[in-house]
Amino acid sequence: MHELGILRNVVGIVEQAADKNKIKAIKSITLEVGEASEAVPVYLEKLFPAVTDGHPILKNAELIIQTAGGKGLIIKEIRY
Repeated sequence: MHELGILRNVVGIVEQAADKNKIKAIKSITLEVGEASEAVPVYLEKLFPAVTDGHPILKNAELIIQTAGGKGLIIKEIRY
């Protein structure tokens, strides 16, 4: 299951950006997931609460997934 690793990496990137910018809470993370990527959006959504558990800055964060053409997966937006 690649989704678990993907989300762990996303959480790490978001926490680093938040720390660098002195942000105390994240409201949402928008991921753009390519239709041909190996990531399954429904699995990302289901695993997100488990991956963010224990990360206070992400306590109430929402995961928003947008699909796009191609194979890529990017962090499109972080709202705080």
